[in-house]
Parts: sequence; structure tokens; C-alpha cells
Amino acid sequence: MAYQKLQASSSFAPIPSDTVDIPNPTTLVTNGTTTSAVTDKLVDTTKDFVALGVLSGAIVYNTASGSEDAAYVTAFETTATPNDTLVLSKDIMGSTEAYTIYNEATKGAVLYAGHSAAANITVTMAGGSKSVFKLVPAGAFLPIQVTRLWAGSTYLDIIALW
Repeated sequence: MAYQKLQASSSFAPIPSDTVDIPNPTTLVTNGTTTSAVTDKLVDTTKDFVALGVLSGAIVYNTASGSEDAAYVTAFETTATPNDTLVLSKDIMGSTEAYTIYNEATKGAVLYAGHSAAANITVTMAGGSKSVFKLVPAGAFLPIQVTRLWAGSTYLDIIALW
């Protein structure tokens, strides 16, 4: 009997979020470190986000250790010259915190659960439905197409595969 093998060629460690989809890693625009903290904004005076090609709706990951969170770009700060300030859907950035920006969300990724004990994993399926997979064992693959990994306190080390 024939079977489908998982043949991933790319992997990504998504930040769990109840509001932001998993980014498509091939749409990486830029990364850096914020130069100041402004509520609901990302400020990096070393960048011109428009010139770099950041789009409205882009996904911003705060990758600073202990601060991991995600938000969408909702607008460009019109008073900033050059365009070094992004308005975000949520206040996730502090001063001198690392970030990464992706222009698009994934259309669907398979998940690998690398956590140390069985856990419930909540996802949004590529078709749009929210599903909870109960007691997913450590080292398991979820051979489903997901677009969002919901926040959860009971799991760590989830890897998205394409």
C-alpha cells in the first residue's frame, strides 16, 4: 500500500498567537532591533520600512527572549521620515528588542510537536476552522494544514514544516 511521506524542505518556529497567523518564512523582509519604545508601534531609526518593501498587513515577530509575541502592521507612521515607524495591531515591542518582519502568512503548514509531554494544541486549519488536538504526544507530527498556532501554556517547541 502506498503512503504519503512528509518531505519538508523548510522549517520555522512559530510564535503562538490568538490573533496572528504563522508567517510564510519565504516572505522575510527584514529584521533588526528597535531603537525606542512607543505604544503599539515598532520604531527602528536605522530602517526605511517603505523602501524595504514592508506591506500593510505584514507580520511582525518580537523575537527578544522572554518577549516573544506577534502583531500585524496596520499602518505606516506618516510623520516619520524616513519611514522608520510601523503602527502595529498590538503593543508588542519595547526598546532595544529584536524583531523580524514577514510580508505574508502561510497558506498552510504541518506541525511537529517537540514538547516534552502530551499537550492540547489549538490551531486554525487552512480551511478556516479552529480545532483542538487533545493530548498530542511529544515528537508527534500533525499532518494537517494549519495557518495559526493559538497561544497555549502547556506546550513549547512547536515547529512548522513546509
